[in-house]
Amino acid sequence: KTAVDRTKDLLVVSISKNLNLNDKFTRSSSFRIADLGCSIGPTTFYVMDIIIKAVRDKYKAEERTANIPEFFVFFNDHITNDFNALFASLPGERQYIAAGVPGSFHGRLFPKAALDFIYSSNALHWLSKAPKELSDKNSPAYNVERIFYINSPTAVCDAYLAQFTKDMESFLSARAQELISGGLMVLLFPGRMNGAGRSAYTSGGHSFFPLEAILLELEKEGMVSKNEMEHFNVPIYYPSPDELTSIIQRNDNFEIVQLDIFSEKSMPVVSKQILRAAMGGMLSSHFRIEIMEEIFVRYEKNIPSLCLRNQNAPECDAVLIYIALWCKKSW
Repeated sequence: KTAVDRTKDLLVVSISKNLNLNDKFTRSSSFRIADLGCSIGPTTFYVMDIIIKAVRDKYKAEERTANIPEFFVFFNDHITNDFNALFASLPGERQYIAAGVPGSFHGRLFPKAALDFIYSSNALHWLSKAPKELSDKNSPAYNVERIFYINSPTAVCDAYLAQFTKDMESFLSARAQELISGGLMVLLFPGRMNGAGRSAYTSGGHSFFPLEAILLELEKEGMVSKNEMEHFNVPIYYPSPDELTSIIQRNDNFEIVQLDIFSEKSMPVVSKQILRAAMGGMLSSHFRIEIMEEIFVRYEKNIPSLCLRNQNAPECDAVLIYIALWCKKSW
């Protein structure tokens, strides 16, 4: 929960300064929160407790203790998320009513004006899909023998940015309909510094180098087909703060009320367990299930060299981006 711990004070300040309680109860006596891309770990519960306490404190600060609402929390993730595990680990003494909302956050999930607060951490760098140009032999963005955009030609990076932009525009459009006017949205992104090249050695993307090498080895050994390799690209993009700001400012429904950037001191080394949790479903749906264990065994053997690569890497240009948005649109 490093990202959450680094930003929890900002989260409290965003709520204290920007949450408008005026006329709240002309609409509803409940306060509705959504965590988009919640996964199954305890971090989501930890964040919800922070948000709810901050909202309660806001009511107390404005001497509206008698009007403190009921809290509803909607946990969202893809349909493949283990919601049974999520709800089995719900805190027993929580101060909210919980519900699960399966589905992609790149589209609509809730009725209009259904939410007061939206939170999403380390989820929106995942694209809805890999750009189709990457697998087109006639395209300048054909990503031959690659599975990611780091160290790839400019056309590949452009294709990734275009897909990220399209996905973010869809995300913002959907959220503008689901948030009440004056509602807040807080988003955390792993990204890269302004000015850092899109194909630079950045953020978590370095962990895809050994995965790429392993898949190419398996192709040479006949365990992965050429067609499978040509059509597999990791659907992740690490944006810069400027790229995010540009996309949001083109959307008339939101105003940026807070933007902070945290530099990463070093590249994180992704363990076999974390890689399996993040990529296992995608890999097993694209490649034969029989080779999954072999992929992760070989990856684990690569971790020492990955650590060495990190030590010899250029200055880290990875950042954590915190952005708080106020919804201007009234439906």
